[in-house]
Amino acid sequence: METAGRTVYVMSVVPDLSLKLRNKLPDVQVIDVKRRDVPQMEITRGGLTEDDFQVLQDAEVLLIDNDLLPQAVERLPLLRWAQGTWAGVDNVINFFKNKLKPRIPISRMVSKSFSQLMAEYVLGSIICHERSWMTSRQNQLKSEWNKAAVMKYRSLQDLTVGVLGMGIIGREVAKYLRTFNSTVHAYTRTAPPVESKSIHVDKYWRSDELPLFLQQCDYIVNILPSTSETRGMLGSDILKNAKKNAVLINVGRGDVISEADIVKALDSGWISAAILDVVEKEPLSPESLLWTHPKCILTPHTAAVVVFRPEDIADAFSRNYQDFLQGNSISGTIDFSRGY
Repeated sequence: METAGRTVYVMSVVPDLSLKLRNKLPDVQVIDVKRRDVPQMEITRGGLTEDDFQVLQDAEVLLIDNDLLPQAVERLPLLRWAQGTWAGVDNVINFFKNKLKPRIPISRMVSKSFSQLMAEYVLGSIICHERSWMTSRQNQLKSEWNKAAVMKYRSLQDLTVGVLGMGIIGREVAKYLRTFNSTVHAYTRTAPPVESKSIHVDKYWRSDELPLFLQQCDYIVNILPSTSETRGMLGSDILKNAKKNAVLINVGRGDVISEADIVKALDSGWISAAILDVVEKEPLSPESLLWTHPKCILTPHTAAVVVFRPEDIADAFSRNYQDFLQGNSISGTIDFSRGY
């Protein structure tokens, strides 16, 4: 095992992250870099300052919040590997879009815990919708004991759920659904080889089979990243092909379908409801029709919040750190050619 890179710099708003990392890597020097004039837990919008670069100038290995990641990679001359503290890397892809691609590996947060949080959101959303809990709450506020309005519902075992995106998160969602005997269909860009297929998926569909895929699904769950191929993929009139009364759940990226196209699909009856943790432009404009649409449920991009889970971030980083030292491939490394 090499001796270089035995110091890790950490710049993050996540509380106690450096402490957790020291516990995971007791033989490594962990340098906790605090940003001036930035309150704890406040995501930085202004980017790194010259003072920040001065403090980080000797960094070879860096764990940093994703909003600061691209600047650090571009400016730090000794950097050999950098990892972000969360999963989304749209800003990194966009930052280097018209520039030379980074000479070093950049990885995102990939962990079983993160995937489980996403899976819990999906299953919770399905159960909430099927059991009409929002209706029950409305009846409660009116002091109405209206059993007839909410007593007819489907079990998870009655449902076919289509998952768009079969990466680590998609596989975890499929596993949870199969635990409750749902039928799971997966939509992927290309048909995976037999040895790579998930045992929790009943049927795979290729990118040229999207209309047929949509026709099968009681729930359409998007987990796809934002790429040139996925942006607007569920827009236009494609949801015309959805199964009657299908429900759209989006926990991937909001630009897979525009707000206007969601409203159109709901008002046209192509889908019966939309449960959205992400939208095209965040935060959602106060003027958006989605706020008050009776068939839409919104959550503010909180399906899988890791900022309160420093142990998970430290665990994911420490495993990647060992691979980095040994010259192995690093889990979650960004593939700029694929856009994620």
